[in-house]
Amino acid sequence: MIKHYEIAGNRLSQHMEGSGPVWVAVAPDDRDRTLLQKQFDLDDYDLISTLDPDEIPRLDYTDGRLFLILKLPHCATVSEAIELD
Repeated sequence: MIKHYEIAGNRLSQHMEGSGPVWVAVAPDDRDRTLLQKQFDLDDYDLISTLDPDEIPRLDYTDGRLFLILKLPHCATVSEAIELD
């Protein structure tokens, strides 16, 4: 799924009318992957890197293009007491 956002008033807000300047793709399907590759001129390596759960977060700037892989931690709740050694 691809969501589009815009920056307005120093805030990021969801852009409801089609395509905003900020794209967020979470678990893209094959159609979304093809669209992302065409829109942003991504090769297979870059696209696969973004979807790899073990890929480290990174920022690349090459040939006038900024490429960011951002990983967000999952929230977890501990229901039992834990002792750390």
